[in-house]
Order: sequence, then C-alpha cells, then structure tokens
Amino acid sequence: MARANVFADLRAKYFEIPRPEEVPPPSSPDEAWAAIMEIAYPQSTLTTVAFSDGTARVLRSTGGGFFAAGVVEPVRPAAESFVREARRAQREFTATTEFPQPDVGDVIFYTRGDVSVVTASATEQQLSSRTHKLSTLYFAGLRILHEFLQLQMASEQQQNT
Repeated sequence: MARANVFADLRAKYFEIPRPEEVPPPSSPDEAWAAIMEIAYPQSTLTTVAFSDGTARVLRSTGGGFFAAGVVEPVRPAAESFVREARRAQREFTATTEFPQPDVGDVIFYTRGDVSVVTASATEQQLSSRTHKLSTLYFAGLRILHEFLQLQMASEQQQNT
C-alpha cells in the first residue's frame, strides 16, 4: 500500500469513527469531543487531532507523525486546550460532509460532535497575525505539535547519554 494511501486511510478514520469509549460524552450531541487542524506545507500536510480526554495524534502525509497510545501527560493540557478553544470558536464553523485537504498556506479546522462535523478555515498568514477569530485555536493546535517535539527531543537526548 502506498504511503499516501496509509495517510488517507488514517486521516479518514478521524472523520468517520464514533466517539471512542474513553472519551467522555459531551454535554450536548453537537458539542465537540474532538478537534482537528490541518496545515498544508509544500512538502507535506500535518493533521493534528485532539480528543476531549486529552489524547492527541499528529499525522504527516509523507509518513510518520506522533501516535502515542493513550494520554501522554505533557501533551494532555495542550490537547484539552485545543478542544476547549474549538468549542469556543464553534460559531465560526459551518456543518460539512466533505473533508478536503488544505492547499499550501491554508489551515482547515474541523470538530467532531456526536451528530455533526463542522469546519472553518483561514490562511496560515491570517492566523499567524494573532488578530483572526481563529488565531487562538490555531496556536492551541500548534502547542500539541510543540509538546510532541519536546518529548521527542528529550527522548533523543536521553538515548545519546
């Protein structure tokens, strides 16, 4: 199976799976229990997924990413914050049944509830300005990647000592 197909299959799973058993039921059927952020770069697309129980994943379209089993404590606060920010920004989202990948320079957000998937998007330049309505959500999503990278660097340093 080609690497792109593996990524596409993993990515699609996050739009289709029912709420995992370990993720607590939301207070309403349309409240987000998962938040997804996709950023397209010339080399690959990064898909960051966080669940309200504090678990998170990062997929790279070129292969790999961060796939911890269960909750990773240093990542938990970032994952919970990302879902919380997605809930706050919900009024900026619209319902969708299509899940295209972003074009280079664009960022697409999705949230999953028990009865719907909603989406919003902006350019990375708009979000980086810190003045866009979704900027806080964008930086909350980037924090997940930052926490995983910090763990990876610490692990590599430990292996080299």
